[in-house]
Amino acid sequence: MSFDARTCSLDALCASMLDRHRDTIGVQKPEFALRKLKVIVTAALDLSNRKGFQAMSLRDLSLASGVSMGGLYAYFDSKTTLLKMILTEVTAAVKRSLSDPPAEVAADPRAHLLWLIDTHVRMTEEMLPWFPFAFMEAKNFPAEERRMATDSE
Repeated sequence: MSFDARTCSLDALCASMLDRHRDTIGVQKPEFALRKLKVIVTAALDLSNRKGFQAMSLRDLSLASGVSMGGLYAYFDSKTTLLKMILTEVTAAVKRSLSDPPAEVAADPRAHLLWLIDTHVRMTEEMLPWFPFAFMEAKNFPAEERRMATDSE
């Protein structure tokens, strides 16, 4: 299986996030929910990558995204929940992209290593700013979330 950048796009990652958390996200119209979630996640990643996740407040996120505080709470109940949602998608994308090499590559250690490097580089490029958030901020995350971030490395 070769790397498919579409599975690591903002649209795909937010659609997966919405699907995975459908039971807790209180927005009923899927198209609206996805559109708004992309705005929220983009603003959260931008703010976190500029000032750090711990320094970012939900009020900052509300202002940066243009989504009211009440609107944010329709998607997650705390900043920690948002962190888990984002880290879950990063971890799933890494596992999905790197765990199933083509048969001809898996049989040859050198080819497998080259495939892993190439796939990881392309995935990292596609997932900017998700990766800096997950890996550069990991030292500041609470213990469970830090473990999620480092396990996906």
